[in-house]
Order: sequence, then structure tokens, then C-alpha cells
Amino acid sequence: MELERLGVKTYASAGNFLLANFGPTGPPLFNKLDKQGILLRERSKDIGPGFVRITIGTQSEMRRLLNTIRKEWRAPA
Repeated sequence: MELERLGVKTYASAGNFLLANFGPTGPPLFNKLDKQGILLRERSKDIGPGFVRITIGTQSEMRRLLNTIRKEWRAPA
């Protein structure tokens, strides 16, 4: 999976979404995505800092999400 290649821990789901852990640098990324109109369900308060639920969208939506993540985020060291 592309997110795992970028250093994001993902968790399998039976639904049309996945749970991902971007670690402590996740929340600033989520704010950047939100400002660009990419909406995610942040789960930092429920699970822990950096957790987010991503709904699986169209191919173009997912491509836009991945391209923005590549541009805006670096995995914690």
C-alpha cells in the first residue's frame, strides 16, 4: 500500500475506509489537508495523536490525497 511506503502505519478495515497512524507529526498535516479541502476524520482524541480515518474515494480523489501527503508530510524519525 502506498501509505505504508511513505512510512504511515495502516490498519485493515472491512468498510470503505482505513485507519492510519501518521504519528505525532500527523495533526499538522491534517490541518494542511483540511485547508486544501481534503477532509479526513481525525481520531487523535479517541485513539492517539496522529490517527486518522480515511474514506476511500474515487481514483482521482485518492491520487490527490497521496500527492498532497507526499508534498506536505515527512515520517517522524
